[in-house]
Amino acid sequence: MNIVDRFSQGDQAAFSLIWRKFYPVAYSVASSFLGDKAAAEDIVSEIFEKLWRIHQNFAGKNESDVKAFLLVATKNRCIDRYRADKKEHVRKADYKKTIDVQQSFDFIQLRESMRHELISRILTASQRLAPATKKVFDLAFLEGIPDMEISKLLNIQYQVVRNQKSRALAQIRKILADNPEIQQLLPLAATSLLLYPALAAALF
Repeated sequence: MNIVDRFSQGDQAAFSLIWRKFYPVAYSVASSFLGDKAAAEDIVSEIFEKLWRIHQNFAGKNESDVKAFLLVATKNRCIDRYRADKKEHVRKADYKKTIDVQQSFDFIQLRESMRHELISRILTASQRLAPATKKVFDLAFLEGIPDMEISKLLNIQYQVVRNQKSRALAQIRKILADNPEIQQLLPLAATSLLLYPALAAALF
């Protein structure tokens, strides 16, 4: 029986192991948000107490589920604490800081999944290009080869390369614009396409 199964059945030893394993990352989230070690400790302890109260809910779950609960609950509690501590006449700069800090939480699995999804959608869209256009697209934007070199490699005129690139970008932009799900992923575009800087610069 794994640690989460034991914990879900009320095993305090298993809960202690979970505490030791995930307390540091939860504390890091709270401390980074609040900038107050004592307040961070209080919040994380509160979240672990809540975790223990609902231990039965984790039957059949795994460690990733426990970690996700702790991180989300900690983040939300920190936001509640921050808002409660602010006076009604919060300055715009403070509000912006709240939003910026909230967005800075690095929920690695979620962000990575969204990045991969955006890349996958763009590459899938490129599959709908005409073969000649896709060849130019791959060389120019995925491999980063200059237009003149592509012209020589494919034995086509330089202007043809430019035209094919423009055609490819126009079609991909249209596919992205017509898909609401992709629009939600665009805030991650800059970091998602680090491996394809030419594509990121051209599309966004």
